[in-house]
Amino acid sequence: MGDIQLLPFKIDDFVAVIVPREDRGHSDLRRFPGQIIEKYGEKIVQYTISTSFGVLIDKYSVRFLTSYKLVVTVDNTRKISLHQAAARSSRHTVDVAIVTVSCECKSGCKTKTRPCKKLNKDCTTHCHLKLFKKQVCVNKNDNN
Repeated sequence: MGDIQLLPFKIDDFVAVIVPREDRGHSDLRRFPGQIIEKYGEKIVQYTISTSFGVLIDKYSVRFLTSYKLVVTVDNTRKISLHQAAARSSRHTVDVAIVTVSCECKSGCKTKTRPCKKLNKDCTTHCHLKLFKKQVCVNKNDNN
């Protein structure tokens, strides 16, 4: 079997950076789009990528990049890590940020001593993670 030959990219090419598992949540993007703005090296080539949230701090070799067909609006005014960019792009980042309390009680929040009920807040999907699906929380607004 022969070696796989990876084709180099050019400056201004649109690419997607592979996001390592430890830098993303289960619902975050596996690849993050950006544009190549700098190229370093001759034999071992690395690229600087600009994204919609800023320029990625790390340099990336061709094995961490795939071509990207869409045009990406980039922000070259600030530096950002891939982890931060992936977190900002997540649809769930805002939802998680507003969760300030969760109860995880086993009683379905029938008593007023549960944290959510005490603060006069409805339970969210972050509550009752360990309950069986058949049990019902009485402190959950059906409109959520």
